[in-house]
Amino acid sequence: MLLWPVTAARADAIELAVETAMRREELCGLMWEDVDLNRRVAHLRMTKNGEARDVPLSGRAIQILSSRTRPLRPLTVLRIKSPALSQAFRRVCQRLGLENLRWHDLRHEVPAGWPRSWKAMSWPGCGSGRRAPLSSGSSGTQKTKGA
Repeated sequence: MLLWPVTAARADAIELAVETAMRREELCGLMWEDVDLNRRVAHLRMTKNGEARDVPLSGRAIQILSSRTRPLRPLTVLRIKSPALSQAFRRVCQRLGLENLRWHDLRHEVPAGWPRSWKAMSWPGCGSGRRAPLSSGSSGTQKTKGA
């Protein structure tokens, strides 16, 4: 899905954030060697809380990752730095008329492709790395212009 006015690669990153509930720094630092498409999991070696964890990959996340070219030498999956991804996200929100939506808000949404059993998990088995169970509804922080 292309989210104009950003490049396809940055749109992929934003969509992966929604599908995986990964933090921006986790996504930007994800290495190909830590992605196992067969097991449908991305391994995060270092997270904000200092603990490694595995993130389940939805069907859509698998599609996005499978469409990306793997380099010959070890590189990050997205090849984008966190500030550039933040800027792309702000542009998309601006284009869509979304106010008060932050990157972190994406972590509060349960990806539709996650099996029900994953949605019910709480820390430490939760794929999102949250210490509380994931919600299945909107966080209520986004507003559209004119609403």
